[in-house]
Amino acid sequence: MFLDSLVGDAAWRAAYARNRENQPLPWDIIQQDFEETHPYRVFALRGMIAVSYFEKALYELPEEKLTVTDVNELARQVELHIQGGFSPRPLLSIPHILSDESSCYYHGYVLAEMAVHQTRKQFLDKYGSLTDNPNIGPELSEVMWRLGNSEAFLDLVERLTGSPLSSGSTSSAAQ
Repeated sequence: MFLDSLVGDAAWRAAYARNRENQPLPWDIIQQDFEETHPYRVFALRGMIAVSYFEKALYELPEEKLTVTDVNELARQVELHIQGGFSPRPLLSIPHILSDESSCYYHGYVLAEMAVHQTRKQFLDKYGSLTDNPNIGPELSEVMWRLGNSEAFLDLVERLTGSPLSSGSTSSAAQ
């Protein structure tokens, strides 16, 4: 997910985004896109968080409340509380909730997104830039990828960033 985040960066797009004539994307278009979309990125995260909160509330619901009406109402309440309104993708349309083998996965997506932001911040603080930085690949390889599943996710994040996983990291796609 960290590598996926790079292609949305203004620096990466300025260096690599090309039109059909192989001309670079004009900076004013990159800037306009960033200004118009960046403030709304939080909605995607809120959508992921809403799934986790809905699942928690659903599993805590007393058995006598497991009716179509009550479950629908619970989904509506969570959407309003977490997302501030009804979602374009209603909670009950998310297959993870309906399938036992993928239930409770969304909390992992949220944790991974937090780790991406924390990793970006760490590298920006340490190296000053992300795009084409020759230090990042070897560090990711040594500290995270080589170890793979032999260590816990939270331990890998802390080893890479020097801090426990936290929601306090912010990074900007403009950097």
